[in-house]
Amino acid sequence: MDNRQLSYFRAVYENRSFTRAAESSYISPQGINKAIHQLEHELGVALFEQTSIGLMPTPYGDFLYAQSAPYVERHLQILTGIEELKSRNAMTITIRMAAGSHSRLPENFFTDFMFLHPDIHVNYFSFSDDECNRVLRTTNDSIGICFSSEEIEGYETVYTQKDRLFLIVGQKHPFARKESIFFRELKSQTLINHSFANTQSQLDRQCRQLGISPSIVLTPADRELTMSLVAHGFAVSFHAAEYYKKYPICRVDFKDFEHYMRWNIFVPKNKLDNPAVSCFIRYVRDRLAFGAPAPSTHSTPPLAAPPGSGRHAPRPLPGSARRRPL
Repeated sequence: MDNRQLSYFRAVYENRSFTRAAESSYISPQGINKAIHQLEHELGVALFEQTSIGLMPTPYGDFLYAQSAPYVERHLQILTGIEELKSRNAMTITIRMAAGSHSRLPENFFTDFMFLHPDIHVNYFSFSDDECNRVLRTTNDSIGICFSSEEIEGYETVYTQKDRLFLIVGQKHPFARKESIFFRELKSQTLINHSFANTQSQLDRQCRQLGISPSIVLTPADRELTMSLVAHGFAVSFHAAEYYKKYPICRVDFKDFEHYMRWNIFVPKNKLDNPAVSCFIRYVRDRLAFGAPAPSTHSTPPLAAPPGSGRHAPRPLPGSARRRPL
């Protein structure tokens, strides 16, 4: 049993799906399935079973998940320590981000930075929202981009943005003809919710109070599935970002509910004087805090802007994009 197998196992456990776990782990479903079967063969027990409500862990799976967290954290600390020693005198930065958080950034945000600063090596790691916050608190060595409603000890918040929550519906949905609806009107809808555990307690509480239960719960890695279900009229979904405009989808506000998704860029305080980190902070300030486009030194032509779709596409998002300059 090695750390790779444990990481895949924990991804399957958290997602309750081989397909979603494979997407978040950047491996094929066949590959992650094989890794889990090898782990089960080594341990001599079944870790998951297929039930009428989907993939569920066995008691052995529950035990392994609970006991493996310290091992995975220790392994990560060792690797982080080695990388820190290797890069102490190098122009290297490590960015750990919650899956889906990059959708809040301008197009080509990371590639533009790398073209502008070819002397800086960038390591990227993507995690679930909870895992990203946990890793940042454990390692205290990386730039963090994640959804969080609170500060993280040992980190400086160099950028924060609040996006107001709204509903997205297909263009032929009855709600598409409305500017806004009452939250209780969702009770009759097939509703998609996303598992941003650190940011949605108020949203969950509102749903429970009104007896509204999402029929579909997805992760940020399931963006295309979400947009497809909504665009074809099979479901409606909570949303707080502008990329829905690329699809035949409309935005509908809530008359009686105001909720914000907050995402942040954190930098370890012990890295603020690192030349590469300082360079990234200046880039964040130029691209985000002041809205300046980054000069591009590469020859890749820009993608054509997608045509507007949805009756509310041109309308600005109320309460969104509150930006705090450094």
